[in-house]
Amino acid sequence: MEITLEDLAHSGCLHIESNDVNVKSSNFGRIAFFYYSKYTTVEIYKASLHPKTKQKGLLEILCASTEFEKLITRPDEKSTINKILSTIPSLIHLQTLHEYQRKCLALLVTHFSRLHIKTELSYDLTNILFLMPKLTCALVDVCASLGFVKPLLYAMEMSQMVIQGQWSHDSPLIQIPYITREYADKIKQKIDLDTIYNLMDISSKKRKELFSHLSKTEMTESIKFCNKYPDIRMNASILNKPNSGKQLTLEVKLMRGIKQENILSSKTTIRETPRTISHLSAFHLYDSFSTVEAPLFPNKIQEGWWILGIDNAENLLFIKKVLMIPNKPDVYNYSINFIPSLPEPGKYSMTIHLMSDSYCGCDQAIDIEYVE
Repeated sequence: MEITLEDLAHSGCLHIESNDVNVKSSNFGRIAFFYYSKYTTVEIYKASLHPKTKQKGLLEILCASTEFEKLITRPDEKSTINKILSTIPSLIHLQTLHEYQRKCLALLVTHFSRLHIKTELSYDLTNILFLMPKLTCALVDVCASLGFVKPLLYAMEMSQMVIQGQWSHDSPLIQIPYITREYADKIKQKIDLDTIYNLMDISSKKRKELFSHLSKTEMTESIKFCNKYPDIRMNASILNKPNSGKQLTLEVKLMRGIKQENILSSKTTIRETPRTISHLSAFHLYDSFSTVEAPLFPNKIQEGWWILGIDNAENLLFIKKVLMIPNKPDVYNYSINFIPSLPEPGKYSMTIHLMSDSYCGCDQAIDIEYVE
């Protein structure tokens, strides 16, 4: 028991007070507990992160999670793993990683690059993906606890990549079933369209042309995805006057619009009206929009969002994870209390980000000014 407590204290997950009797959980300990992750995993994240960690670094850190230590590399898989890693030039030098870490990294590359792999490796990838949502969320919280803003945003993008099976630089269009990277590039070149929102707002005739190569069943799946793709407007305002060292209250309002189409009709369209705030309350789908449409993820997952505030000095002011449970009307209000960084009286600004944990291409941000 004493050794376990010492290990937890050394990892930073709890504090042993000077009397050697009372113990207190740290924020990192609460992260491990909340996500059912091993405390050694949180310790790895804490020790490995730095303010300039980028996407590749985050991938290495995630793959070093203690949860993957029992991932076995079969004798005939080493060459396959090396071949997969060689498809990403920046990963070629990673010869010093543990064997399980290299395999985990290679399998995630196949997921993001949508490469075909044999049955045994596919089974291993499925097991990895089952664990990834809780690990990416834990990584997000560790980044936030350390106040590392850029790694925090990259970690949120990583969560989206895991759920949708694509790289962050890929076109958001490839989230739609049966839209390949090649076809997304073709759409971009043909009509300069590269977001799902753009696709929803073009004419019915153009959409019909773009999807003409799909069967009726494939069309149904594509429309289903587009109907559930988040269509959110965010407003935010500060409710009280800023004062140095005093708590501020921020009110964030999220307005969501959903249109349900008759996807079996020969005249099916993805959406007929432009995305405007007045349109948002016109159509409702109350059954299951909180369940993510993710054809490449092996499990059902609930859609979540991070609301975070970053000031003009790149300080993280607050972070809040929210779930938009379907209701009537589709308007969600959140009050967030935080203490701003106000070194001296003047005009200050901060950016409020709304980041999805499961969809690519729908993040947004608004700037707010406040005067002390």
